[in-house]
Amino acid sequence: MKIHVLGIRNSFGINRIGGTDSIFRRLARVWIQQGHEVTFVHYGYRENRQTRGWFGIQVREFSRMSQVLDYLKTEAEIIVVNTIHRNDRLVFANFRRRWESNKKFYIVYSLFRENPILRHIYFLESIVRPYRHGTLCVSPRLSRTLGRWRLNPHLVWPPVPRNFYCPTERKPPGGRLRVTYIGRTESGKGIEEVAGIFQRLRGDPRFKLEVHGYYFPEDGKAQVWHEWLKDQAWLDYHYQEIQEWSPETESKLAEHLHNSDILLLPYQKLSSSVDTPLLLIEGMAAGCCILTRPLGDIPTVYGPSPLLIHDRDFAATAVRLLQTADQWVEDERDRVRAQVQSLRCDADTVARQVLALMAN
Repeated sequence: MKIHVLGIRNSFGINRIGGTDSIFRRLARVWIQQGHEVTFVHYGYRENRQTRGWFGIQVREFSRMSQVLDYLKTEAEIIVVNTIHRNDRLVFANFRRRWESNKKFYIVYSLFRENPILRHIYFLESIVRPYRHGTLCVSPRLSRTLGRWRLNPHLVWPPVPRNFYCPTERKPPGGRLRVTYIGRTESGKGIEEVAGIFQRLRGDPRFKLEVHGYYFPEDGKAQVWHEWLKDQAWLDYHYQEIQEWSPETESKLAEHLHNSDILLLPYQKLSSSVDTPLLLIEGMAAGCCILTRPLGDIPTVYGPSPLLIHDRDFAATAVRLLQTADQWVEDERDRVRAQVQSLRCDADTVARQVLALMAN
């Protein structure tokens, strides 16, 4: 099959770090291994360009939607839509109506807007002109919401490569507990809580504290936090450029998670993330105990646990839990491993699930 993944410029990228970016790269890698052709199609660029990226993924860049449609007419069999500009939705809906007897169209919904009006706008294209072949949803609540409009939703967990799964014997032996934060250095991800927790644990010999951060260059506040983190000599801080993804970057992420005991994910809101946060299930696969808030479907994904913090003062509760971590970390780790296995979210399984859907 010739599978084309469509998005406006910067909605996802083959060389960018992020949840949506990782989802499409991981699916594409398995699809190509299965003998299919995968092309990432972007528009909104000054010039048209064609390149070949990681794993044999083709990348096509166009300046206008009209050029994209001319290309898809002749080249695409299956079109998976990530994000298109609101001004192009009507013309693309007409394109789908004309070609859906010859091509299959799917749309991926990965975000859940807190504001009901914005959420309705986000879903509007599918409501007005449903994707007859299917709507791919990365969280149960997205699937439930779209199901109310009978939009043929299919739950697709964010895929996790096998090298993230960490057997018990590969976890570091006893000693200092490594407490880690990985993610963007912005408020929506909870960087303020991370700083507060680590400052309270500073100097405690029981813990090794690490931050692996990145940020969008246009986000001034996130850059301020990046500079602050760099200045903390007592903190093990690692920075990664957001446009510098590589297979080595992903392998290092898996290694950092393997070497971590406890992962901090103090999301303020999930609308700044894939609705089933990729780091949540990556951390679970790596055997990390995760301190986070019970937002959205996180309680369903992570399972019942006292580490899901309801309290308004997340940092204070997290510190109290960490002070007694030696009493619960092993049992929680075993529970998390069983929970993530029950989800069946490894990349091979998820990619084959989507391929089976496309083949019907």
